[in-house]
Amino acid sequence: MGEIKSTLDLVMEKTSHLKLSTEEKDQQQRTALEKRMGGLVQKVAGGLVRNEMFERQLSDIRQQCPGNVENLLFRQILSGIDPAENNEKLLRLLERQSYPEADAVRRLLEDYAAAVAALTRERTQRIRAELEKEHAVSGTAVKPNCSQDERWREAVAGMGQKVRDELQKMIERCDW
Repeated sequence: MGEIKSTLDLVMEKTSHLKLSTEEKDQQQRTALEKRMGGLVQKVAGGLVRNEMFERQLSDIRQQCPGNVENLLFRQILSGIDPAENNEKLLRLLERQSYPEADAVRRLLEDYAAAVAALTRERTQRIRAELEKEHAVSGTAVKPNCSQDERWREAVAGMGQKVRDELQKMIERCDW
């Protein structure tokens, strides 16, 4: 009786002549580096990695991976920023790494927060006025919940998208 081969053995026999091109190997290396850098940035954002450990791991990445690690780090940091969340750790990381865009990113997020606060005040006043006019409900106990207001949510989502678009433009301009 002949030898029974596993599926893996059959696949290996059929594909033994196939090799990755240099371009494909480079792409795999880049993808692995992006994942590693993205994981490191996520750990910083989540408070799982302190400055010293981050610098040590970044140094390891620089030694293992030739190329512009600074560019990739910048891209990963900006990709990790969510305007609706607290981004202070990522902003501090941008500043510690001395990226020239750090101030612009901080201003962009501060402007977003100020615009959301102003919109919230405006919608709160309008909702109170509507409640008083339509239902004769007024007073200090009335606390409108803007997050339940569809117009407010749409406006905030639009402002958040504008911030993400601007961050994406910064990522695309990054060629150093």
